[in-house]
Amino acid sequence: MSEPTKHHYIPKFLLAEWAVNKGKLWRFTRPYGKKIDQKLVAPAAIGYEDRLYTTSGLPDRYAQQFEKAFLSKVDHRGSQAHRLLMRDSPIVWTTPLRSDWTRFINSLLFRTPENLAAFKEAAGIRLASETPGQAAAYLTNKHDNWPGTLNETMDIIAPGWIEQAAMEMLPSLIDNGEWGERINEMVWNVGEMAPGHEFLISDAPLQHTTPIHAKGGHLMIPISPTRLFVATNEGDDDTLKMCMSLDPNNLVEQVNRAIVSRASIFVGATSLAQLNFVAEYFATEEHSTVIKRISRRYSEDTKGRSEASRTLRLGRERRRKAGVRPADGLPQLQVGGPRAELFGVGEHR
Repeated sequence: MSEPTKHHYIPKFLLAEWAVNKGKLWRFTRPYGKKIDQKLVAPAAIGYEDRLYTTSGLPDRYAQQFEKAFLSKVDHRGSQAHRLLMRDSPIVWTTPLRSDWTRFINSLLFRTPENLAAFKEAAGIRLASETPGQAAAYLTNKHDNWPGTLNETMDIIAPGWIEQAAMEMLPSLIDNGEWGERINEMVWNVGEMAPGHEFLISDAPLQHTTPIHAKGGHLMIPISPTRLFVATNEGDDDTLKMCMSLDPNNLVEQVNRAIVSRASIFVGATSLAQLNFVAEYFATEEHSTVIKRISRRYSEDTKGRSEASRTLRLGRERRRKAGVRPADGLPQLQVGGPRAELFGVGEHR
């Protein structure tokens, strides 16, 4: 049996809600300049990238584990919760079903191509950052014929270890209990739009404030062309009232503008009615997600440490040439500190 290689970052069960044209939806892309290309496609032919979640350096039967053993189950269970959200009758949530929807929502913070690349970059920065203690321990124990640093040694004995470690930790981040509980405890609502007001979908369907768990914080995602899932913090009635009291035209336009302007790959629709809107706003704004912010901060921190280390090295070299020696008994300045916990829950808020 062949391993799955067509990896959907927007799952088919969600895209299927827009596929009202004999099982197909309109896909808008911008492959050449600003010209919009439109095509009717099936949900299976949109929102995916070949081998997106493949872990490089591993045999195929292991390289597809994130997709095969984890994400496919997240989507299957998420689709069951989605069916519940699409009902017209009042929803009675069970804890497992509510957690299934939370897990799916959380997966959207990581699984899109842009967010996955940012996550791998952030993980690579953290995993490749040697603390002074680690560097000293390596130098103390290394053999004469070993490379000069721990990272150089790891690259030789385990090529691709950083990406493999990143993909191994990804399920635990998506299925993080503390973060998931926070989303579970939010107030969930579904808004139904009148005919003539349709939401679009794209590779950036989940919109949220940063932080989410603060006054005014919320997250929202269209779950069909006429339904919008909204989660607000418990006790924050003002935010919910603000969202639900908007004029339908205004609400749909604001949501669609965010979804289209922050898209980078595709926009999906039930018809060509909003083609001009898509052409005007497609990819006009960076989708500044939580994981991208973390990646930038790690990169800036690493750059700062590198520049500080270079300054210290130059200073030591100048003092050495001038014949200046450190005073006896004074501790040597160490740049950096102990390695921070990778992607602590607080960084996702």
